[in-house]
Amino acid sequence: MAGPSTFNQFDKLLDSIAEVVCVIDKDFRFVYVNQACEEMWGYQPEELIGRPIFQLIVNIDRAATQQAIEQFWKDGESYEFENEYCHKDGSVIAMSWIGKKDSHNKLIYARGKNVIQKRMQEKEVEMLSLIARETVNGIVIMDAQRRISWINKAFADMTGFAIEEIKGKRPAEFLCGLGTDIEHIQEIIRKVQRGEAATIEMLGYTKERLPIWAAIQLQPLFDKTGGIDKIVAIINNITERKRLQEQLDAELKQQQQRITAAVIRAQETERSQLGRELHDNVNQVLTTVKLFNEIIAESVTDHKELLKRSSNFLQMCIDEIRRISKRLAIPPLSEVGLVELTRELVDSINLASKFEVTYSLKGMHAIPISQELQLAIYRIMQEQLNNIIKHAEASMVMIALAYEDDQLFLTIKDNGRGFDPSIKRDGIGLTNIRSRAESLNGSFHLQTASGRGCYLQVAFPLDKVEVLS
Repeated sequence: MAGPSTFNQFDKLLDSIAEVVCVIDKDFRFVYVNQACEEMWGYQPEELIGRPIFQLIVNIDRAATQQAIEQFWKDGESYEFENEYCHKDGSVIAMSWIGKKDSHNKLIYARGKNVIQKRMQEKEVEMLSLIARETVNGIVIMDAQRRISWINKAFADMTGFAIEEIKGKRPAEFLCGLGTDIEHIQEIIRKVQRGEAATIEMLGYTKERLPIWAAIQLQPLFDKTGGIDKIVAIINNITERKRLQEQLDAELKQQQQRITAAVIRAQETERSQLGRELHDNVNQVLTTVKLFNEIIAESVTDHKELLKRSSNFLQMCIDEIRRISKRLAIPPLSEVGLVELTRELVDSINLASKFEVTYSLKGMHAIPISQELQLAIYRIMQEQLNNIIKHAEASMVMIALAYEDDQLFLTIKDNGRGFDPSIKRDGIGLTNIRSRAESLNGSFHLQTASGRGCYLQVAFPLDKVEVLS
């Protein structure tokens, strides 16, 4: 027969258990409860002995719990159920119970544990499952050997494969094709096998062998020992993005080719024009000077008049070469500056042309701008004024340089005959202007029509910090 020491040891054993162990009589009152009730409900065992268990159960669960226990008294030897209890501090504790009845003594022996964490995990799993099912991204779950165990609807729709067709297979067995970068995929696989997350963009193929680009995120999941248990792949269909990128790259390449061709044509035009000017002007004058010198050398008479005329012709050559040089190479901007160059350009046009050029400046003296931008603006003015001289038949041209709202604006307006911008033209002047503007992140705006002159504006963004420095 067990002595008192044995019972004491048994009580200590029960008190060491983290789960609540209790005995309830036929009136649903506590006859015994171990020390775990303090951790679970906030009460000492002596506070609960003789109290009905329903005083701890939340109101919404009381009727269902009473019905379950009464049914258990009638029919069952053991039972399992879950309900919720009020902690002494007012919080709610969800518990899972396992019980057995003693019909002879009309007692129930029960063991209960906290299932709050379990319920939270179940809700989390339920939420993740819902997300996985409903997301537009494809999701694939694989084991440590990369064999597929589950796919969502989005992946099935994306590839055309049903889970029954690919379960147990590795993705590479049915997704890869001639255009797939196998070496890169193997490199990513090795990274995942080392326990690292990885991202890859790959070209795969649907069930109908149609190409599909996918951005894939691979995440290994680990078991309790630290080994890889599962691998989750999240797949985003980027086929359309890739198509648009390829289209954009092709258009940029074509645009660059057009710009390069325009630059080459401009260089050849400039060289041809320079060659004609040297041949038609300088060369003919120098030929005349050479003829005069030969006459003087072969004659014994005094030829002061020929010498004077030769000197004048040489000065003409010097002036012509200076004019050509000035057009090709402007003075150093660090010494002259854009405002002064604009003034000189306007003055030279007014002296040589049949139309009048006026210009205005706003806010230009307060801003330092790069020599590269100054040169681009100067060349744009040269190009457009040259266009006006050749084609516009204008009598008035207005140039405006203005700094407003962190932007530098160049506006050139004439009252010439204008043109229809929808008609493709052979000239490259406006193409050069647009290219110069866009090369420095500028914008280009042209407004013209037949008989209505031409309005051209380019705008360049300037950094506030740069302007104020």
